[in-house]
Amino acid sequence: MEEAQPACGRLHSRLSNLLAELKRVETTQTSASSLNECTSVVAAFLKLLQRHSGKPLIYRVVRHKSMVDGLQQVNEGVEELFRELLDVDVVNWSDQWEADCQLQDAEIEAAIKDKSVVLRDLQSSRARADAWFTLKFEVERRSELQNEKTMRWMTSVMQTIAAGLKTLGGALPEWFLPEYEVQVERKPFRRGCFGSLHRGVLLSSGVNVVVKRFSVDEMMVDEHVQLKLDKEFETLCGLEHPNVMKVFGGSPVGSPPFIVYEDAMDRDLRSFWNRSDEIKERMYTLLHQAAMGLNYLHKQGVCLAGRATFTSDVYSLAMCMIEAATNQPPVAWLDAKSVREYLKNGLLPSRPDSMTDETWALVVSMTKFDPEKRVDLESVINKLKHFADRESAVTLNCCCVCAASISVEWKFCAQCGSQLPVSPPSPELTGNLSVPQLVAATRTESAARQDQALLLLVQACIDDDKRREFYASDVISTLVDLVETGRSHFARVCALQCLSMEKTPELISSYSDGKIIELGQSIPVLTPQECTWLVGALMTGSCQNKLKAAIHCAGAITANRGKGLRSAGAVEALITLLKSDDEPPKIWSAIALGHLADHDVNWRTLMKKNVAGPLASILQTGSDMQKSYSAWALCRLAISDATDDLEGKEGLISLLVSLLNCGTREQKNIAARLCAALAVSADSRRLIVEIGGLQIAVELLRVGSDVQREQSARVLACLSLDEGGSIAVATEGGIPPIMELLRFGISEQKEQAAKVLVNLTLYERSRDLGAREGVIPPCVELLRYGNEKLKEYAALVLANLAHSAKDRCAIAESGAIAFLVSLLRGGTPSQRESAVWALANLSVDKKNRSLIAAAGGIAALKALLQSGTDNQKGQTARALTNLTLDQGCREEIAREGCIPVFVGLLRSGDEKPKEQTVRALTNMAVSQSHRRRMIQAGCVACFVGLLRDGTAGQKLHTVRAVALLTIDVENRDSIARAGGIPPLVTLAWVGNDVQKELSTCALANLSASVENRITIVRVGACLPLVALLSVGT
Repeated sequence: MEEAQPACGRLHSRLSNLLAELKRVETTQTSASSLNECTSVVAAFLKLLQRHSGKPLIYRVVRHKSMVDGLQQVNEGVEELFRELLDVDVVNWSDQWEADCQLQDAEIEAAIKDKSVVLRDLQSSRARADAWFTLKFEVERRSELQNEKTMRWMTSVMQTIAAGLKTLGGALPEWFLPEYEVQVERKPFRRGCFGSLHRGVLLSSGVNVVVKRFSVDEMMVDEHVQLKLDKEFETLCGLEHPNVMKVFGGSPVGSPPFIVYEDAMDRDLRSFWNRSDEIKERMYTLLHQAAMGLNYLHKQGVCLAGRATFTSDVYSLAMCMIEAATNQPPVAWLDAKSVREYLKNGLLPSRPDSMTDETWALVVSMTKFDPEKRVDLESVINKLKHFADRESAVTLNCCCVCAASISVEWKFCAQCGSQLPVSPPSPELTGNLSVPQLVAATRTESAARQDQALLLLVQACIDDDKRREFYASDVISTLVDLVETGRSHFARVCALQCLSMEKTPELISSYSDGKIIELGQSIPVLTPQECTWLVGALMTGSCQNKLKAAIHCAGAITANRGKGLRSAGAVEALITLLKSDDEPPKIWSAIALGHLADHDVNWRTLMKKNVAGPLASILQTGSDMQKSYSAWALCRLAISDATDDLEGKEGLISLLVSLLNCGTREQKNIAARLCAALAVSADSRRLIVEIGGLQIAVELLRVGSDVQREQSARVLACLSLDEGGSIAVATEGGIPPIMELLRFGISEQKEQAAKVLVNLTLYERSRDLGAREGVIPPCVELLRYGNEKLKEYAALVLANLAHSAKDRCAIAESGAIAFLVSLLRGGTPSQRESAVWALANLSVDKKNRSLIAAAGGIAALKALLQSGTDNQKGQTARALTNLTLDQGCREEIAREGCIPVFVGLLRSGDEKPKEQTVRALTNMAVSQSHRRRMIQAGCVACFVGLLRDGTAGQKLHTVRAVALLTIDVENRDSIARAGGIPPLVTLAWVGNDVQKELSTCALANLSASVENRITIVRVGACLPLVALLSVGT
């Protein structure tokens, strides 16, 4: 607060003058309320000083407006006190205030222009990262609380900090909080080996919170430790579960790092149990909920015991069970040292009198001395659920006569025999009940009540608001139990349908498809009589009966493909229901038909019955929910594995193309999405083009909505997968709107447009029809600023174009080579593969080779040759082979140590890059110094192996390399000792003309040695050599 000292000094002087005047006048003239107001103003000034004094420059910049506003309010308060208490008008303070503000601004301006001042308090990388994120927080989330001047200051400071960071901090995490956003009590209420806990207030909302400050040694926090700390914070701040304390945010780079939790209503378990008798009666229900929260934490990789293991948390949960039963901590009488000895010796607290044998057995299994022998948490959860269910079924009350404990199910007291009041009837089951209430209602002896509860529960699955309660109330285990033990077939399939609803729009279940199928197999297949009854209910039942029958059909289809339903006429009945005016049955009819589409025979039946027609009609006239599930059913039809029926597909595609052409906005959106799903099949692509879908998709690219343009581009990306489709897209005018989308679309649109260009540039004909026009500059732009996918696609487009000499020149002139090399170094695996392919094609041109080398391409290619995939290695070897044709590049390749890498690749057994690698070594072998390096790297044994067992191409390039190696006298003996003479003789006898020429050249050089001449004659070289004298070239 250095720059505000003159203003604060003047304010202090005004307050002193006010106090002196108040002392001078009679105190009786001053009311108590006025004195209280005076005290409030002074307190506000002191609080302002405490909050802002001694702060570093970054804080003073981001909080400058808040501090200045606070000082101005105190000044105005002092002015009001002079007027009220002393009846005096204070003049000229505002003029001086303006001057003070200008002075403060000037001092801050000077400070932020001096880099040494800005970085003075930011010596460590953590301090700089904390400052960076703090500034981003203010700029991105608090800009409305700043003014133009402070925003400019913060931008300037960020630029200074950025220059000193190795890498920018990246995107601001959603959970990041600067320390000044929380008012924290200095004194902690608890300390531990990892940090301290403080109470506080979240200033933005006034919510009471608990702040955990971590004990971190700044000198020990290197980059690796900080990354680990960042990851832990990402995990902690991402926690979201009804039985886990809410996390408001924090900062892993703060000094110290801190995290902000909601403040629990009760400070400890004992206080919580003592809040009411009702809580004590729900002990196991609450312990079960706590265990569910603990299980969630474990799945997120969080252990409550800190550096201990997950089994330590199981032990701690057992101690909580004992504390809940006894209402006191299990080892409260022991000091910390004694507790450690107690645990070290494997001792266990005494069994509480109120704990049953079954419960105590669970506690014992959770506290085994050997952690590996402790029961797992999933088993504990199941057991606690059992206790909780029993607890909810038998809630104890007291007899009003003798006060003995009684069950709500008893009619007479077992102690005194008094008649007990009749329990009230169970609440009526309606759709207004919450999911937890409906789940509780399924635990009943009445099959009819269970059916009704599940009927309402399965409908809640498709309600956006109710759907969230499924996760919150943790009903998965209950539903699994109901699938296996439900009191009726309807109850069991309803429970299964609830679990399987991740297949419907935007609902993600924690249960896998494989487990759903396994559970479904436990449900019996409907009998013929049951199928007939269901179809009758669908056709002639009341609205409620139709709804229940449609849900029953959907569940039965999920369980076992609805065996028997199709032959009983269920498809026709469900399609008829689609055309009715009743919303709930119509929705469930669409869901049932969508599930049917997963199976071949059912799919063909659906297409023959023209199910697509009524589903499409709903897209035009239905409610939002009806449209959503009808679109889902159509999508199931479009992507079914059974789509080899061309007649059925043609009808569906005709309908979709018709909707694309003249449907409503929403219908066009859905039709475009479904066409894209269908277009993955070659037959479907042909039908879409023949029926006119291509022209309509191109038109939607020009004038459609954002969704339509994205989906139309997706359709064109599929249609251009083969050469005929690419030519059709080009000739129908698809290229200009695709280019428009690539330049100005949003990310998803650009990705689809780039995929189209990848396909179009793959074929020479479509390239000639305009796919290359104006493509290179936007692709280079995407290499610089695009997202991961766009960079990959841009590199692929350039790789395709680089097959042409003209385009290779244009790509090089655009500056793309440097960005492609950058992708080689730091891109994703897919980006690296695309980039190396492009560079391999570009390196065909002599001019481009020096550009690749100048951009650092040789080192990057060497790294990829060592660690890339087989495909990447093949393209990398091709690129390096082309580079070895240039003398300057050869020298750099040798300096970068590529020759041993080449030889290692020959030795590794990877077949794809071998031929290119041999070609590269052959090119390198024109220089004696490089030949020496090749011999030192052990190339001879590899070459002899390829001469003997390689492919024709490998042998051709290898014999050329060996011929070059034999130029040097010192290499000849090593070739002979490695067994190189026999395969050379074989090539002289049976090779092609070039192989014969090169092998005889090598043999001629080798024969300079008497010993080698003897070997050459001994292995039978005379006959082929004599033959070459007469028939050779």
